[in-house]
Amino acid sequence: MNDAHRPDDRNARKRAPARARARVARTLVCAVGFLTALFGTPSARAAASPLDEAATRAIELVRAIPEPDGARLDVEALPFDARVSVAPCTRDLVAELVGKRLAGARASVRVRCTDPGNPWSVAVALRVSLYAPVLVAKRALVRGDVIDADTTELAERDVLALGYGHIGDPSRYLGAKVTRPVQQGAALPPAAIAEPLLVERGGTVTLLARGPAIDVRAAGVALEDGAAGARVRVRNTSSGRTVDGVVDGPGVVAIGR
Repeated sequence: MNDAHRPDDRNARKRAPARARARVARTLVCAVGFLTALFGTPSARAAASPLDEAATRAIELVRAIPEPDGARLDVEALPFDARVSVAPCTRDLVAELVGKRLAGARASVRVRCTDPGNPWSVAVALRVSLYAPVLVAKRALVRGDVIDADTTELAERDVLALGYGHIGDPSRYLGAKVTRPVQQGAALPPAAIAEPLLVERGGTVTLLARGPAIDVRAAGVALEDGAAGARVRVRNTSSGRTVDGVVDGPGVVAIGR
């Protein structure tokens, strides 16, 4: 008999594909098991823990706070203490901002589960950043430098991290002088700028008395320097009397208020 037609060889050839398929199946089973152990099943990955849900609810609450024009809010939940543990909540989670307003780079939101059979409450700590355009130094500034387009510009900064304040509208400070050194790129706090004088000592000013139907104006001489809103003494040119008033604009002092 020809060896090519032996029954044993024919049976072996028939069994070979089956063995190959079995090896492939075992390989796939092992691979799936390894990946499941490493990453978890899709359903397990999708299921969020009760603390994750509380953190998400807290972030949603803060993100819903109206942002100032031109500002950008960034919120991140900080890790919980490892000892904190709560059961899944079957009711809606209720969140409330502690302190009622954002006052700094850290915020706390109290999240409560309203399930009568499983009530709980956790505090979610958040890191908050509010990016907005503020006035910054284009170069290193020294005392006496004037605020203008050559020395300052608007740039985005996290205003919640600026502990000494910031200037969002530079128009009122144009022409004012810096009162202390400011590093290049640093945000200028209001305390580092002397507001521009709208009234100068010895200068001629307009005294303005506002009435219910008519405004009365008179000429005067300022006896003090004054920025916007400052109270200064002015001598009425016609009567010679000295009166107190509030700087209401360039060369204008309002009296009677």
